[in-house]
Amino acid sequence: MSTTEPTRSDSGFVKLAAASTISNLGDGVVLVALPLLATQLTRDPTAIGGLLLAMRLPWLVCSLFAGALADRVDRRQLMWRVDVVRCLALSAFAAGVATDHVTMTMLYTLAIVLGIGETFRDNAAQVIVPSLVRDTRLEWANGRIASLETVTNRFIGPPLGGLLAGAAIASAFVFDAATFAAAAILVAAIPGTFRPPNTHQQTTVLAGIRDGLAWLWHHRQLRTLALLLGALTCLATAGEAILVLYAQQILGLGEVGYGALISAAALGAVSGGILSSRIVDRVGRSTALVSAALTYSIAQLGLGLADQAWIFAPVMALGAFSAVTWNVVTVSLRQALVPDELRGRVNSAYRFFGWGAMPIGALLGALLANATNLHAPFIVGGLGMITATIIATPHLTHIDQGQINQPPGATSVSTN
Repeated sequence: MSTTEPTRSDSGFVKLAAASTISNLGDGVVLVALPLLATQLTRDPTAIGGLLLAMRLPWLVCSLFAGALADRVDRRQLMWRVDVVRCLALSAFAAGVATDHVTMTMLYTLAIVLGIGETFRDNAAQVIVPSLVRDTRLEWANGRIASLETVTNRFIGPPLGGLLAGAAIASAFVFDAATFAAAAILVAAIPGTFRPPNTHQQTTVLAGIRDGLAWLWHHRQLRTLALLLGALTCLATAGEAILVLYAQQILGLGEVGYGALISAAALGAVSGGILSSRIVDRVGRSTALVSAALTYSIAQLGLGLADQAWIFAPVMALGAFSAVTWNVVTVSLRQALVPDELRGRVNSAYRFFGWGAMPIGALLGALLANATNLHAPFIVGGLGMITATIIATPHLTHIDQGQINQPPGATSVSTN
């Protein structure tokens, strides 16, 4: 197999999808177990919201370096080695929980370690997909991965996490460690070498990061999508940061109910992953993206107005459907547009703007909840998301199937 142009392998994609599915099952368990463990140590919304801040902060601090590394090394090896590190970190933490030697400082440390690992691993996972499937199947592949990840991360994992936490909370972290071990084995088994081309021509890491940022910034549509994603994720994370308290104090849910609430959104998310390619074929990328963003924003506002679980759950499902549809379309767009030798850096630059805003949103949500009430992060976030989408909409025209393979600067893709 060539080191510059890996053979597209169905078996390789199956292994990648399986690894993502398994590791996301463990993530879904810890998604519930970590905040529940935090509520046993404190009831302070700022401290609990800060846990999500710690987990998302690496996207702001490390994402650009993660992209530069993904364009310099074998992406497959980077992925499985990161999973091994996360497995070891979770195993050590589980031992501390089992022996009642756990503090909020330890929770924050684990959140940061997992966040750093996610930054490096997920960026490499996204940019390796075009080496495993044909360009015409990118949205199909990304939609399938998103659906499988959602089933495990949001549908199976959270209630399982609630059950494990209720029985012995340390077992939830042991389970997640085991899923990372299994994911590492699967990724290591993908055949071939996945070092991007022209790595020998790169100079310094900072110069490479600068090239990725410049490529993204000079492509009008991708730049607009990155900035809009930053606004959406920042404001949505404001509500996510205090979701566990909202579920307990407003909706009156316990541990298992909280896990079930999160998994309710999986029905919408799975549908979004499966139907996203059909939606694009029917209405086009531009309409699909704007509609998804507006629906997601309205759903966020609706969450802040709901005080009953039977209302809250379907609104979450609607928002999840829209979010996954948005993600599948934008990920496929980046994979098809960006040259392989720049894919890691441009992808990480995009996610720097989008995911890097999450720590700010987590802090905003905690501060709003403390200053007002638990409804405010959702209501303020939803209104802000609607405003940001309306402002961005005029800049998201001309994203269609005929233009997706055009480089920035080509006549059929409008750029600045």
